This record gives sequence, structure tokens and C-alpha cells, in this order.
Amino acid sequence: HCISSAASDVYKGRTTVGGNLMPAITTLMDIGTSSVKWRNLSLSGTADIDGALTGTSATFSGAVYNSSGTVGAPSISFTGDTDTGIWRPGSNQLWFVTTGVNRIKIDGSGNTEITGALTGTTATFSGDVKAAQFYTNYDWTSRSGGINIVNNGLTTGTVSFCDG
Repeated sequence: HCISSAASDVYKGRTTVGGNLMPAITTLMDIGTSSVKWRNLSLSGTADIDGALTGTSATFSGAVYNSSGTVGAPSISFTGDTDTGIWRPGSNQLWFVTTGVNRIKIDGSGNTEITGALTGTTATFSGDVKAAQFYTNYDWTSRSGGINIVNNGLTTGTVSFCDG
């Protein structure tokens, strides 16, 4: 027996399918509608979803695998803001994107590159900090502001200003 989109195909009770349940080769069929929905769906094995997985919540046990995405279309993004999110340009790399522009890059060694200004009152770093440019908030008139470097009470350490 075939299942079609004809209104006369109504199945009540429990239906068991031995093998694959598939629409006709040239027909796309929906399961449910926006007003008549299935309540629970349990799968064992792999679900290959070509399109959006939407809803108010989802629970997964085990790994969730995404495509790598691109800088303009990160694989983890948001409804209405699809050029903001997280993508993976290569093995062991994770990049954060806003407006389709790479902002934070993390490589497999934990090295982090931030594109754009660090704003706020404090930033804490552990390890070497390298910057192409430093800008200060030094006010020449009042002779206040600038870069404050705190060495957590330690008596050793260096600050170097070097070429390259």
C-alpha cells in the first residue's frame, strides 16, 4: 500500500513499517502541519536534517555535529542574524564572527587573536600579550590616564617596547 497526499489515506491506531518509509521519488511530503503536529519523535541511529531544526527547546545526549560553516555564514548562528556566530575554518580552530567579520580566533594551541578594540575598564591576560598598536587614554592637559601595569605585588617582571 502507498501513502500519498490524498485525503483518503487515513491510518488509525498503530502502524508498523518494515523497511524504509519514504515519499514518492518526485514528491516532498510533510509530516504534520503548523496546526497539527506530532508530539514526540524518537529516533535511533542517524537523523539527516536538510533544513532548519526549530523549536523552543531540544535535548541531545551525545555529540552534535555541525558543518564547518564560513565567515559569512557560520554554522552556529541565530535567527535573524545569520552572519553572527561560530565557525571552524580548519582542524582545531574556532572563530567567532559578527557581521560576517572574524572577531576572535582561537587555534589548537590556545592562542587567541582579537580583532577590534578591547573596551571596558579591565582586561586580564596570562602569558605574552602582543599588539600591533597600543592606544592609551592619556590626557596631556591633566597628565592623567594611560596604561597601568600591575604585577600583582611581585618584584620581578619586565615591560618592553620593541620594534617588530
